[in-house]
This record gives sequence, structure tokens and C-alpha cells, in this order.
Amino acid sequence: MKKLSALLLSMVMAVSLAVPAFADGADGPAPDDYDYGDAVPISAPIDDDIYGWTAEDEWESVCEIYPEKVAVFQTEVKTWFAQHADWYDADTFDEFVENVGGEEAAYVSLFYDWNMEREEALARDELIKALGGVPGQVNVRVNNEFVKFPDAAPEITNGRTMAPLRAIMEALGAEVAYNGNDDIRCTVNGVEYTFAVGSSAVHLRYVEYGGEGDAPDMEGIVMDCAPYIKGGRTYVPVRFFAEALGYEVGWDGEYRTATLLDREALAAEIDKDFTIMNRVQAANALALKEGESGQTKTKGSVSVTAFDTLNGNKTYQADFDSKMLANDQAVSGSFSLKLSDSMMDELIKNLISSNAPDEDIAGVRERLSLVLDVLENAELIMNKDGQMWVHSPALDQLGGVKDTWCGMDLDFSESQMVFAGTNAATVGTVLSSLAPTDSVVMSDEVSGAVMLLMELYSDDKFTTSGGVSTLTIDAEDLEMLFENLGMGGIQDEFKTFELTMKVDEKGGTTVTCEMETSAQFGTPAVKLSMTGAQSAGEAAFTVELHAANIGEFKLTVDVTQQATAGKPMTQPPEEANVVDAPELLES
Repeated sequence: MKKLSALLLSMVMAVSLAVPAFADGADGPAPDDYDYGDAVPISAPIDDDIYGWTAEDEWESVCEIYPEKVAVFQTEVKTWFAQHADWYDADTFDEFVENVGGEEAAYVSLFYDWNMEREEALARDELIKALGGVPGQVNVRVNNEFVKFPDAAPEITNGRTMAPLRAIMEALGAEVAYNGNDDIRCTVNGVEYTFAVGSSAVHLRYVEYGGEGDAPDMEGIVMDCAPYIKGGRTYVPVRFFAEALGYEVGWDGEYRTATLLDREALAAEIDKDFTIMNRVQAANALALKEGESGQTKTKGSVSVTAFDTLNGNKTYQADFDSKMLANDQAVSGSFSLKLSDSMMDELIKNLISSNAPDEDIAGVRERLSLVLDVLENAELIMNKDGQMWVHSPALDQLGGVKDTWCGMDLDFSESQMVFAGTNAATVGTVLSSLAPTDSVVMSDEVSGAVMLLMELYSDDKFTTSGGVSTLTIDAEDLEMLFENLGMGGIQDEFKTFELTMKVDEKGGTTVTCEMETSAQFGTPAVKLSMTGAQSAGEAAFTVELHAANIGEFKLTVDVTQQATAGKPMTQPPEEANVVDAPELLES
């Protein structure tokens, strides 16, 4: 099922690229698949009554099982404890030993925590090394590539990441002319930056005019940290020059890496391999004139049939539609979601025990009915700053005031996804918009998504004849894909698979997919059929899924889009009664 889910996700990503976009256009976590091995965190001494062992017995066992680790641990434990004393409610190691009843008890309590931190550090070092960085030092990553510093490493000075001049500036695309400590010049994009060691002042001038004085000097700027000399190398502040050259800058404290991102350059690099898929996007995007917005209408339905040979099959239905106005600043409009009575009953059944009193069931039904009343007739406003408001007659009733809008703040990344890309979003602009600047791990996951899409939908996967580019993925291709991604074979899981995508010269697209899996280890056999088509301003697709002896699922969606002179609302009307979601629920 994991492989099926991964495949369906990639198909959804491909379909989403063909559906109109909404709008015109510090620490990273440890890897999810990190193997902790034998590290088991324990931060309290062994309880003799539970284990029947003394702390001395347990520590003797630890020494026998992990002799090499124990040797390192005993040389580091006091220094390590001093760095983590606040975890253990003791100011010194000696005080902790006294609190837990002896040195062996202290060792038992600390060893596993120390070992887990050590193993996590080793895992981080392995990841940094695999990605091209250098373990144990400050690193700088530019557009997912670690900068190579051949003879001097970056360092942190007064809270600033400082890096050797030539390596970092050349990685940012600048030419460096070093004429002594008082005359250092870096030229990029037709602008020359001149500065001196020990001074935070930077002098700028245009150089494309061909000579001194031919063009007025640009306004000078000031660095947040003056360059300095160390070990015969000039160090400059990374953030200052990166931001001056148009990069977004972040810091992953766990991996001690400054991340520099030029989203436009990253998007352009990705798009080199996706000209056909970008033709689909271009055909599907509105050519908006200045001041225009995109109007998107979506209509669809979901039906689920649960098989029941004893009591008869049950079908649950949900219908939805929306009408939205969008530009690069906001999205606003109306939407509706209506559930069948049978689906509502099933939701209640899953929300509360069948043995609950009638009054509890009635209470759940009342609250659920209120939520569904809101969703059945609602207005929505969302802006690029991550603010969202919802209005519905049901909210007016709940708040007791006419024109009540429920407000909430979205996660910034969620807001960015809605407004990702431009009027003609491309594969590159969508994926580059997801690249973070504060997490090496998440950035690597975005790179993995790019690799997956390249394996499925890059230009070299299509064949072109008579102006139509055709992509076909069969079971054999799928087998090879999963093996290349290290996910193992699928020959025992998929009985049939065939996906066909046809793209004409104008970007009009049809997609069909037929797939059937075998029953595996209690997982039922599944048969899936998908059809989709899109042309300028229109898109429609249908998905049908049959799970053997369980049920059927069907989804249909129709989308139309056109340009309009109207503008979306960016916030509720001035006379509206705006309340926060928690405040409204408390009422």
C-alpha cells in the first residue's frame, strides 16, 4: 500500500499541474527514516524493585554490551552533563550523582541520553556528507548545492555566518578582484561592490556603461559585520551579500548550515526538463491583463458505496462547488459542501460510541449539523499574508450578530502554496516555491520530489509524433521506477498498470490510467480507473476505485476558468463582525 500511495501521490501531482492555479502569479528535524539502533533514552535511575537489579548490576551490563561507547562516554560525561544540566534538575555532575544515589546510578541514567544525542549527531554528519557538505563545520548551501571551501571553512562570528570571500562570492555568481585589503571588488549582474577589510561601508556603481563617471554612483550601503582577515583569508558576511544579490537566506541550526535560495534560478533549472508539462500549464493558465483576476468555478461530487452482503450496500454522497476570484494578492468567493443524510449518520457513528446516551448522540448531531450548515453555504477570503476568514448564515446564528466572519491565521507555508507561481505556473515555480530556507532535511525532500517527477514526467519520457507528445507508463516501467527509487519490486503487487498522457501542440491534454493490484498480506485487491482532459480554461477528471469485498469510490470534478475585471476581497467588509475561531466556538 505504501508503494500504491506513492504512485497515487505522483499522479495527483501531475494532475494538479494541469489544473488552474488559484492565483496569479531554526532548526531542521532529524530524518524521518533515522534508525536509532540500540539507543533507548532513559533519564532516570533503574528502579531496583521493578528490575530486581541494582544500578551497579545494570551499569556492569551496559559496560559489557557497549564497551567502546562506554569508554568514550566516561571521558565526555562531565562536560556533556554541564551542557545539559537543566534536563536533570542539578547544577553539577557531583550533585546529580548524590541525587540519584551513586556514580553507577548516574551513569545508567545519563548513558542512553548521551548515546541518543551522539547517534543523532552521527546521522546528521552522514546526511551532510551525502549531500556534499563537510561534517563538523559551518556549511553554506546555495540552491541545494553545498559550497566547496578548499582551504578555509566558514565560521560564526558575533552571531553572523562569515565565509571566505572568493569561494562564497563565486558561488553566488560574482567575479572577484582583490587589489589589497583596501580595494576589494565583486561584480555581478552589472553592479560592482567595492569595500575594504575592517570597514562595513560598501560602495556600488554600475559598470556596464564602460567607465568611471559615465553613470552616477548608486547609493552606498552598510554591511552588518565588517570583513576581516583570518589565516590569510578574507571573511565576509554571507547574509549581507546573498540578500544584496537577491537570494533568500535561512539558517538550519541543527545542521549548522546557512541556506541561500534563488527561487527563480532554481525554477529555471527544474523547468529545463519539463517543457512539455509546462506547455500543459501554459495552455491552462489565463492570460490576464493588468488589473484582471481569474475566476474559477469548480463543481464535483464524491460517492462511496460500502458493500454489505447481509444488510445491503450503503451509499454515501457529498456534492461540492465553488466560485472563486483570485489574483496574486488574495482569493475570495463562495463554496458549498453538502453531505447526504446517510454520510452524516455514518460520521456520527464514528464520532461517538453506539452505547452513548441519546442526549449525547443528539448533541453530536447538533454540533455536526452546525458545521455542515456552515459549509453548505459559505464565503471565504484568503490573502497572501496568511489570513483567512469564513462567513456563513450559520455563523451569524451562532454569533448572534449579522455578517459574522470567523478569522484565523494560516501557516505561512500553506499560504505560500496557494499563491505559488505566477499567472502561468510551471513545474519549476511550483516546486521551487516549496523549497524551505531553514531546513536541510526538508530541502532534500523537495529535491526528492523533483527526482520523482523527472522519473515520471520529464521531456525524455515522452515521444512526439504529428504534433502530439505521448507518455506511456506500463507495469514494466513502474517496476524499473520503484527499483531506481529503492522501493523494491512490484511484480507481485500490480496485476495490470497503464497510464497514458497525450499533449497536443497547444497544451491540450488527455490522461487515462487503468490499474489493478493483487491482494497482499490482508490488503484487498484494488482496481482503479482514471480519465482526465483539459484545454484552455477547462478541466475535468473522474476517478473510480473498487476495493474487493469492501466498496467503491467515485470522484468527479469539473473546472472552468476565465478572466474578469472583478477583484477578490482582501479582508471582510468594514461593517462586518470579525471574531477569532476560538472566540466563536466558546460562544
